[in-house]
Amino acid sequence: MAAPAPAAPLAPATPAAPDPDAPPHEPKLLKQHIDHGFHFTLTCDLEMDLSAPKIKRTEVPLKGVALAGVWSCKVVKEEEDGKERISLHVLHGVLPIGLLGQRVRVSLSLSAVVGDKEYVLNQSSWDRHGAPEVSNTSPPNSYSGFRMVLSDDVIAALEGRSGGHYKVADHRLYRLVFELEQARSSPTSEARELAERIRGNAQELARVQRRPLKKSSPDKDCEDSDEETDRIYFEEPLARLHEHDCDCPLEYKQVTITKSAYTTYRAVLTYLRTGFIPFAPLSSACKPLSSTSTRTRKQRLLEVWYWQDRPLPVSPKSVFRLAHLLELEELQELCLANLRRQLTVEIAPVELVDDASVCFDEWRKVIIDYIFENWDNVEGSEAWKKMQGRIRRDEVPGAAPVMLELMARFATRKDKGAPGASPPPRASLLTK
Repeated sequence: MAAPAPAAPLAPATPAAPDPDAPPHEPKLLKQHIDHGFHFTLTCDLEMDLSAPKIKRTEVPLKGVALAGVWSCKVVKEEEDGKERISLHVLHGVLPIGLLGQRVRVSLSLSAVVGDKEYVLNQSSWDRHGAPEVSNTSPPNSYSGFRMVLSDDVIAALEGRSGGHYKVADHRLYRLVFELEQARSSPTSEARELAERIRGNAQELARVQRRPLKKSSPDKDCEDSDEETDRIYFEEPLARLHEHDCDCPLEYKQVTITKSAYTTYRAVLTYLRTGFIPFAPLSSACKPLSSTSTRTRKQRLLEVWYWQDRPLPVSPKSVFRLAHLLELEELQELCLANLRRQLTVEIAPVELVDDASVCFDEWRKVIIDYIFENWDNVEGSEAWKKMQGRIRRDEVPGAAPVMLELMARFATRKDKGAPGASPPPRASLLTK
């Protein structure tokens, strides 16, 4: 009897045709992790279906990035060169060319996470260039982020390399890693000069026990708004860096901070490394100094810190004073620009006779310029009338030279015959 014929092999299952009416797949951000340092790493765990026929154009904000810019992650499925491709973007928004560094290495990679293993789908890198780079457009501009493309061929190749562990139709967990590495051999000129200037206040020590946590020196030239910020900062439970329970001696450099609040100095050092510094509102813009504000300065600080997930903002006035002391000219300009944005008819009279205005010519000039240009509104404001009363009661030390400088500014316009409203009589600046 003849042997029975072998059974025919089962035909592979035909994948179901995609439903044209199905809603597009929307990628989701599951987790975000940031490591700061000379080597900055941003890790995003994403839930994505790369096999979906439609993928919704999705942009997810990335919080807590202590670098300049507004950071986000974007996933797009689009047609390119006649083929559909998936592109992933890490965006920082519009920034000046080279603000993140003049010589940096940037890399972007996407991996499929399978259990405790990661299978790299694709990688892109930009080596030793300024970030952001100048674009090839006309006129040239700066790029707003970094982009990596996934093709069907790349996905199919990983399915083969993984030995069947990765199947795009079933897989959903992917890890996007963005790395930015500063060239250690080229610190900014401001950071290098600062290191030289503070060398005399530093001591090389071997640590044999936990470092003492001391408040900064109370010796300051004038009132410091960031002392309130310090109190907020130290009220919160903070992770202590460089604390070890073992007795091994570690070398470290201790710099005694004087004439500045801790949070001010911390923000300035962070700015030197990252180019980013968050400014707080002026005290004169908050209760009780401002009659129009409904919140105190502390309430506004906490709102920014808790709800926007940003570093604790610092006073532009306190930062300007420290930047002046450390001879950081670019940072001084940032503080003055922030002051210009914050000045109003009600704020300018208060700031005109503040300690910072009395002490610093550049700071005072910005305020006098604002009052000069908005005199018709400033003269009738409640803040101006209150300031006049304080001067008459001799409550403002050092106000006389400031008022003389303001009167001289109006006299200069009158002498030159400048067009516009006639300058006020000199007596009206002090009496009304």
